[in-house]
Amino acid sequence: MKPITKKLLRAAVIAALAFITAGSTVARAAAIDNLSRYFAGTYRGVTPGNDLMLQINPVTINIDNPYDYFLTISGKFEKTNMRQQGVIRIEPQGDSIHLGFIPHFNPGITGVSPQVGRFTSDELNSACGVYLKIEGDGFAGETRPSDCARALRGTAGRSWRIEIEPNRITLKDVKTGETLRFEKGDAQKK
Repeated sequence: MKPITKKLLRAAVIAALAFITAGSTVARAAAIDNLSRYFAGTYRGVTPGNDLMLQINPVTINIDNPYDYFLTISGKFEKTNMRQQGVIRIEPQGDSIHLGFIPHFNPGITGVSPQVGRFTSDELNSACGVYLKIEGDGFAGETRPSDCARALRGTAGRSWRIEIEPNRITLKDVKTGETLRFEKGDAQKK
């Protein structure tokens, strides 16, 4: 090969890599925008015994993290009353999207509290997350048995498959098949 041809080949390879990298960055940005577009809202439990409500509202903790949400879980599951809250952060991670959760153990903290972005060391040590990939009309991923045991009551020793679709969030126990389905809609409807 002549030296000029090697330079052209190198330039073509560099241009192709730049194009592929830019394309995957755009694809990741589009995926996280799609997830965030239909993520916020009020979801009601629709499976038997699941009278829980999930309220997911955007919250600004740091302008560098535009995909932060405050999650409140309230209601009753079977015979157990529940109320939990915390911050969800969605971030692109390679070809996945990481959905992280940091609980707030103080029930007085809400999405509009000045302390919404401040966490105790116990809360930070209880943080958990799941990597989601595009699947069907939405996103899906699985937790490991040790994930979220301290952050969310009732999850110790269980792996959950999480599916987020437009207007629906589904949690399925990987081992038992127990399914909790939540549908987006008016908080007054049941």
